[in-house]
Amino acid sequence: MNKIYSRLAFTNIKNNKTLYMPYIISGMVMIAMFYVMMFLNNSKGLGKVPGADALASIMGLGYVPKILDTYL
Repeated sequence: MNKIYSRLAFTNIKNNKTLYMPYIISGMVMIAMFYVMMFLNNSKGLGKVPGADALASIMGLGYVPKILDTYL
């Protein structure tokens, strides 16, 4: 039964790739940007930059578990 659903999903994505591909690509870019921001936020070199506290808090705004840990 699951084979039918996966085949239907794959066929639908293949037939409507002009609709789905920008969504898939933008999702991958957003994930890559998230990891870059978290890497920069957690790097030790950030502490040497003037205003590092403000910069770290701004870059960490998109990281929901960090915000929840801060305020809870």
